[in-house]
Amino acid sequence: MDYNFNNDNRDDFTLKREAMVDKFREKNDLETRAQESLKANKAFMKLRIRICFLFILGGLALFILGAVQVGLLIKAKHDCTVLVKGRVDSFDVSTSMSDEDSSPSYAPVFSYEYNGEELFYEGDTYSDKGRLYVGQEVDVYVDPDKPDHVYVPAYKAKKSAPIVFIIIGLLLSVGPVVYSINDYRSVERYWENEKSKAL
Repeated sequence: MDYNFNNDNRDDFTLKREAMVDKFREKNDLETRAQESLKANKAFMKLRIRICFLFILGGLALFILGAVQVGLLIKAKHDCTVLVKGRVDSFDVSTSMSDEDSSPSYAPVFSYEYNGEELFYEGDTYSDKGRLYVGQEVDVYVDPDKPDHVYVPAYKAKKSAPIVFIIIGLLLSVGPVVYSINDYRSVERYWENEKSKAL
């Protein structure tokens, strides 16, 4: 009876020891895999940083372009103080050469009279026609020092395009960076949780 009792004790001890050895090996394997994964994640992060740098440059270019256009609009609104009546004379049409099914874009051409002379202002921002139509009367604010420099409040696309550039520029500059950092941290948190489970 004593022999069986001692043998049972040795069997329990052996099982516990083997379980501890297995757990130790599992922990070491987990730490090794975690280190390899984090190392690969860091290498991939460096690649992402290079790609993000290109996005940041493109985003900054769009942001600066939008900011400059906003500044020019503010300056035009400040300088153009003489109100005259004008009208939508025509539309310049632009179509995409790469996509035949795409809808054309339009830039309005405004005509107005200043000091007895008929002048034209050709819009440089293409979009849909919006609420503008040929023959429509519009308010035109003229710069008295430069009669060909005008501000047309009804030309909504001229005001909305810079805002779109600024928003897209911010998204391109900040979005990829924030996403990459969050993804890198999520991998670290995953392996920390896995190691805590193995303890």
